Amino acid sequence: MENRTKTRTLTEKLVSMKFAPGQEFTDAMTASLRKLGYTVHVLDDLSRMADDPDNIDYEEVTYSADALLHLYFSQVGLYSPPWTIDYLPRVNATAIMFVKGLPDALYYETLYYGADAREGKKWAIVSDEAFTYSDFEVVLKNLDSVRAGFSAGVTEIATRMSEQIHGAIK
Repeated sequence: MENRTKTRTLTEKLVSMKFAPGQEFTDAMTASLRKLGYTVHVLDDLSRMADDPDNIDYEEVTYSADALLHLYFSQVGLYSPPWTIDYLPRVNATAIMFVKGLPDALYYETLYYGADAREGKKWAIVSDEAFTYSDFEVVLKNLDSVRAGFSAGVTEIATRMSEQIHGAIK
């Protein structure tokens, strides 16, 4: 099976399982930041360009909070590196925190879970070996585990980002 077909097949199966990593990420970040004592309001109604929804003019966003935190994924999927036939989870997410009127972001970091992680780096979270699959057929037979691997990545990224944001604010 070629990569595009594998991607389409996996996506269809995860969508049918109602997998919503964006909402999971929002919920995990909200819970983690609240646990650290922050008040969090989610802005669900931002207007965005259809061809580039992550391109937001932060100075134009109306909010009453002290800061604005933009979260987004650059990757969510499985990856099989050239040196192995194994499939590893890949969850890469970015957070940018702005304070209106300040020229630079207070926090700007991309964290990598799974396939792109490098042990010992502050931007990396190595995935549990339980979320490594020996081939695509094994992936398809273990969709609940695949989804759990993505969810674990989202939760771990949210926790690490929240701690890093907390450190940046202090």
